[in-house]
Amino acid sequence: MIKQITCVEIEVLLPAMAAGALDADDAHAVHTHLAICPPCLLHLRDFQAAVEQLAFAVPQVAPPAELRSRVLYLVAHSPAVAPAGPLSLPLGNGRVAGRRLPPPAVGGILPLYQRVAPALLAACLLLLAGMGVWAGTLSEQLAQQHQLLQQQAILSDMMHTPGVTLAALTAPANSGTARGQAVLAPRHRQVALLITSLPQATAGRRYQLWLLRHDAPPTPAGVFTVDDQGAGMVMVDTTADPTEMAGLRITDTPATDGSPAATGTTLLEGWYR
Repeated sequence: MIKQITCVEIEVLLPAMAAGALDADDAHAVHTHLAICPPCLLHLRDFQAAVEQLAFAVPQVAPPAELRSRVLYLVAHSPAVAPAGPLSLPLGNGRVAGRRLPPPAVGGILPLYQRVAPALLAACLLLLAGMGVWAGTLSEQLAQQHQLLQQQAILSDMMHTPGVTLAALTAPANSGTARGQAVLAPRHRQVALLITSLPQATAGRRYQLWLLRHDAPPTPAGVFTVDDQGAGMVMVDTTADPTEMAGLRITDTPATDGSPAATGTTLLEGWYR
């Protein structure tokens, strides 16, 4: 279920959003709110500008000239760690380093360590398998976080470009509750979309962005997806400068890479000129 938050509640999350420090649930909630709240989107721009200045807030100090010599001296004069002794292996005569091995178990009963070894090995294999799954999940989460940070960096750059345009996107009358905000900036061949409550695309179909003019057919742009709850922040590539157009439309399309001609059902639309 989408976590709804108010402007007052989002005030606490915007600084962390600007720094890329939100977890997936909070980031989802922020995207959902920004899709319907232009003032908070503009407020996010202010926090992004503050984050960009943090690196210059502390005076830059060059390291002392003798630091390199001190480090090299410590490395050269640190005591070496003695290597571990060689591993003792059984010899062919049943001796290990001059000691005779213990006799085999009486009556075929194996020593305890030999009886539990298979179970311990199985447990270790299960643990390693679990670690592999955990590592795969962590890798996927890191990739998603990296993508989110890249999108936020592009959004920040667009929001700070002179002449940036915010366009509200709404669903056609009586066709759903989907809403969104689009960010367009001069010289950027991309549109940043913040969307909420978008209906799930049916199997084999995707969402496509169209650039609109009052006196010409729609110009196709890129395709995109949102999360399972119909919300998200996405960057869509365009073939033309969106700021030279007059509006935007989002439809569903059966084509994986997008359709060259206007097809599908209109889900969201907005005019800014």
